[in-house]
Amino acid sequence: MDVVLFEKDICPRFSYSESATYYPCESVIATGEIKSSIGEAELSDIFSKTESVKSLKRFSQPEYSPLQQRDCFSYRVYGSKTEIGGTQDYCQNSKPFDQIFTFGLAKSFRTKRKTYSKHFLSHLRNLKAEKNLHLAPNLVVTLDDGVLSPILLDKRQPVISFQEATGIDCFNISSNNFRFLIERIHFFCNEGRTVPVSTINRYFVPNDKEQVTNSLLLSF
Repeated sequence: MDVVLFEKDICPRFSYSESATYYPCESVIATGEIKSSIGEAELSDIFSKTESVKSLKRFSQPEYSPLQQRDCFSYRVYGSKTEIGGTQDYCQNSKPFDQIFTFGLAKSFRTKRKTYSKHFLSHLRNLKAEKNLHLAPNLVVTLDDGVLSPILLDKRQPVISFQEATGIDCFNISSNNFRFLIERIHFFCNEGRTVPVSTINRYFVPNDKEQVTNSLLLSF
């Protein structure tokens, strides 16, 4: 991904080279793909990259809740280490605010608005047929030509995910499309949820196959 927004004070980063850095998905808030312009090929790439990100399963284990008298999946809000359990189970597939926010950003669209909207709708219908609408990007934004956003058609109200939308809105905000993207990411940061910090510990479990060699022991 071109852009990775993560929890700076919580998320460990693993860099194996100057060109590759890995982030545990449990601490990633959003990812983005940057294009100079968007045509059919670029739109397909944005959907493909988004699916690869949203298909990652954050590690979560149920714990018994005396309050609910059943196993529950705990969660926390972004930026906080406080774990919340017992109500409103964390569920990555069914709840849009429990997923990673994904977006595409470009200077312009290569084709007419009606054309790229049709391409976008085609990708959405394919995901819907596969019951995978949760794998769709949350937003596609161009600086010059407009925004593709999920919306509730009857209320003309933008929503955070196509999973809860009833349609697509393609609009332009007087050259403030980038600001709209930042506002939506900010809103998601405040409302989004992820799994407890304790789940990140599994990335630090020693490899049983590794052996210590050339050890030097000194007493004092």
